[in-house]
Amino acid sequence: MVGGDASENRNEPTITVATGSNMPVPPVYRGSTKKEKKAFMDSYLIYKRRVTALNQGAYGRVFVMPLSACIEHRTLIRICMYELGKPESEITEEDWKAYILAARRPEVQDHARLAQVMRSLSMSTTLPDAESRVMKLVTDFNEILDAQDMDDFPLEEPKMAVEFLCAALKPPALKQTVITELKRTMHKSTKKSVK
Repeated sequence: MVGGDASENRNEPTITVATGSNMPVPPVYRGSTKKEKKAFMDSYLIYKRRVTALNQGAYGRVFVMPLSACIEHRTLIRICMYELGKPESEITEEDWKAYILAARRPEVQDHARLAQVMRSLSMSTTLPDAESRVMKLVTDFNEILDAQDMDDFPLEEPKMAVEFLCAALKPPALKQTVITELKRTMHKSTKKSVK
């Protein structure tokens, strides 16, 4: 090795690429139900965010595994044959995305049933700080919506969503203050922009 080459190599940054257990592993879809599709898509989005975070570095590039490559082979054949009615070679990545995301669209939105289930929603007063109480309430609210297969409800019915959340507020003094505050004239423009 020539002496000049060695000094040049010392000035270049050394890059260590981690592989194996440090790399995000894509999920594998083996399901058939809406619930399984939703769980798969949630896992896939986590995987995709991790790959995106790895790609923020200056060196190297990790590619995101396409959806079609994350479907177990027998499941893929079944879906192509019975659900999509096309050969695997004719199905695009957009087709797979639409197929998986279709699980997010509810078939029927039963507002009466949702209202009944929302009666159990209640703000926890055992948590020490207000922010934790509110975030726990919102988390519980979203879990109920997920269980009822109505994830988009706050976007489709924002006024009802606010009513459900207000009804769950505790203590009663806070609940009354929030309801009174929402009825004030200064909030009319905000209410109109909600829907």
